[in-house]
Amino acid sequence: MTEPLTIDKLADEVRPMAGQVCLLYRSELARLIGVAEDRDDLYYVVRLKSGSEPLWLSAVGHIDPLKGHVPDEVYEGLSAVFTLNGAAPEEFQVIRHDPSAEDSASPIMAA
Repeated sequence: MTEPLTIDKLADEVRPMAGQVCLLYRSELARLIGVAEDRDDLYYVVRLKSGSEPLWLSAVGHIDPLKGHVPDEVYEGLSAVFTLNGAAPEEFQVIRHDPSAEDSASPIMAA
């Protein structure tokens, strides 16, 4: 039987990709800046190329690293575009659920 995924396991799994431009849900480019949880789900915390506010996107879908899987000059070019648009690498965040804030809304966004 597989153990349920926890925020700590998710953080450990994706931490090697922290700050990298990744392929999210096999169709969207995003810079991974952390993971989060609320009472219902686990999330990747990302910024899009536009330099968006951090978005919480469900960790049910895939996130795959591009670094090391595309030529270095291609990856560095993508990363530079993200940085120029306001989505520079930043410190990895682990945002834990606060049960005392049950009524407050999480910054969950649809992709």
